Amino acid sequence: MSAMPDIMAEERARQANVDAEKIKIYLPSDLTPAQRKDLDTAMKAEAAFRRSQMQAALTTVRHRLHLKSHFIRFRHKNWRGQVKYTRSQRVLKELDESISNYRIRYEIGRRALVSLEDAASVNKEFRELTVDDISSKWVTDYDGVAARRLAKVGQSNKHAARNWEVATQPPSLSQQPASQSTTAASQSTTAASQPTTAQTSLPPASQQEQDLYDNFAGDEEWDGAEQRGGSRRIMSWIWTAGDIPTTDQDKYLREAIRIEWSKAYARRERWSEEVILLEEEERRTLQSLRCMESDWLARAWTHQGASVTQRGKRAYAKRQVDVFRRIHANFDMRFSAEDELGVSGKKRKTPPTEPPARPTNVPTASARVPPTPLAATTTD
Repeated sequence: MSAMPDIMAEERARQANVDAEKIKIYLPSDLTPAQRKDLDTAMKAEAAFRRSQMQAALTTVRHRLHLKSHFIRFRHKNWRGQVKYTRSQRVLKELDESISNYRIRYEIGRRALVSLEDAASVNKEFRELTVDDISSKWVTDYDGVAARRLAKVGQSNKHAARNWEVATQPPSLSQQPASQSTTAASQSTTAASQPTTAQTSLPPASQQEQDLYDNFAGDEEWDGAEQRGGSRRIMSWIWTAGDIPTTDQDKYLREAIRIEWSKAYARRERWSEEVILLEEEERRTLQSLRCMESDWLARAWTHQGASVTQRGKRAYAKRQVDVFRRIHANFDMRFSAEDELGVSGKKRKTPPTEPPARPTNVPTASARVPPTPLAATTTD
């Protein structure tokens, strides 16, 4: 501890009035080799702390990269529209910032460990973590392709059809010599089956589309991913880092995997049960609306009198029939649309619902009371 008085004097001289929460806590890695020559116990403790810090940061980086990959796949599969795309870009930005912060934390721990131990042994155990090492290109190779396709959607169908007609229209055979008519016909057939320059050319993209393209145009991660095949991808060392686990470590690893699998299986079972309950709730909702419609239709048939009260009740009952019929149609349309956008991609099969039958216990048309003018039913 012979170096501590010098460090404390240096701190007091550097900044006399400093807040307690801003006082720098010196670790052995912050000292020179001469100052920490008697701090072997503290050096070993910090070395263990730095190793734990780097392993935790590396594990978090892997988790964030997997999360980013699955989120991009989910976005391409389920999200459409500018609003959701902008929201997804915000989420991806937050993920990138989190990955970058944990990379910096890893590098801070690595530099501290290098100052405490031999640099060669540290570099063999913990390599330098660069920006290229935290790329997600090995798990997501098509995001750049999708962005380029999205940047080319600016042309209208009319413009594309006009380009296709110009590119595929063969020259008139009547304007060519007879000796070249056969050759021209065969060439026009071949040209129609192949893309031409005019057919593949695109109009200038809008500013928004160009900005989207520029975000990916200079990204070597996506450019390299498009050129590599599935067997030629270069995997980052972070996915294979770490020593071979011992028997005890392998036991704990298998136990951890078993626990995670059990949790995932339980979540899947709960979600499957929720889907079953939701589908049953949808079915009962539609059935209840159909029953309410039938009930009000029966009430409308029971009020067949010619008085003002009977006609008012009949009109109100028919209005209720129309209300429940509209609600039923709206719910049925919404439920069917949600099922078509579900995981299975198949529309829910529901039994065909027939319109409510006319009640049998109502008077027939011949037995009904003919309508009487309103003036005839009034009394003085």
